[in-house]
Amino acid sequence: MLITMRKVFLSLILSVLAFVGVANAQVNPFSTSSGYLFSTNVDWTTIHYGLCRFTDGFSNIEYLSSADGFFGGSAAVDGVMYGTNDQMFFYKFDLNDGSIIQKKSTNHYWYDMAYDYTTSTMYCIQENGFGKIDLETGHSTTIRTYASFYFWAIACTSGGTLYAIDMDGYLYQIVNKETGDVYCIGNTGLASQYLCCAAIDPNTDIMYFQYCTNTCDKLYSIDLETAQATFICDCDELSGLTFDFEYDAVSENEMNVNVYPNPAADYLTVNAENISHITVINTLGQVVSDMKAEGNEVRVDVSHLPAGNYFVKVRTEGKIRTRKIAVGR
Repeated sequence: MLITMRKVFLSLILSVLAFVGVANAQVNPFSTSSGYLFSTNVDWTTIHYGLCRFTDGFSNIEYLSSADGFFGGSAAVDGVMYGTNDQMFFYKFDLNDGSIIQKKSTNHYWYDMAYDYTTSTMYCIQENGFGKIDLETGHSTTIRTYASFYFWAIACTSGGTLYAIDMDGYLYQIVNKETGDVYCIGNTGLASQYLCCAAIDPNTDIMYFQYCTNTCDKLYSIDLETAQATFICDCDELSGLTFDFEYDAVSENEMNVNVYPNPAADYLTVNAENISHITVINTLGQVVSDMKAEGNEVRVDVSHLPAGNYFVKVRTEGKIRTRKIAVGR
């Protein structure tokens, strides 16, 4: 643990690139989302610990408040950002103004955290184990320890599926939350030397992973089926990346959305009750088609899109569901 923390601080010294480097990148990594993160470089010139809100991708970053120490695992739930720092303190931040609601000592330093809305549980990665956190006490309980690998990062889809990336760059699905049993999906090719973070945008279920070495920090999207990593942009060292999300427990039976054909060549047909908006997003998180709609069946032109995987986000009367489709030629 001591060696790991020394590596983290070495990385902080080397990582003095500003957020402006991300904002000026050609690809806007979060063009459809907003959220929160912790940064080591809030004022763009000096290392500083703080909580930030981002909107319009990384093009607009607002500093909310300062915090003591380097934050590892962090995640937001219902207007509150939870996190732990290297000094073993558990924090709660009010996301409206960034004020500290609570600060208390905890029993672990968590490498990363992810909240599962389907079970109302905060899961975490701690040292060589997987656990869950009591958000009232700020203490974690170990569910499983792993002898052959160390996880760096964890993330959760809107449907409650947990994924984790280990220090050698392998992507796993945690197939049993009660026992910590895992299934290895594949190698992302991103063996990170230091603590890093992952987050899945629950609005699109796209996974983002911040890769950290002695010489660089980069942001990638990760295909959850193949583990293929797609470079997005260079970035400053991030932690506690989380996205704005209003969880709606509506069941699939209450909102039945059909998107076909899959794969599609020229057109998609979307069937759902009272469709109001349809957005098509590529695996980098970029909006490639955005249209207002009306009715129960809408045709979407995809003939201009390159072959590949996409996400179709369908809004009906305030409810949103996302479907993954492929475009082939």
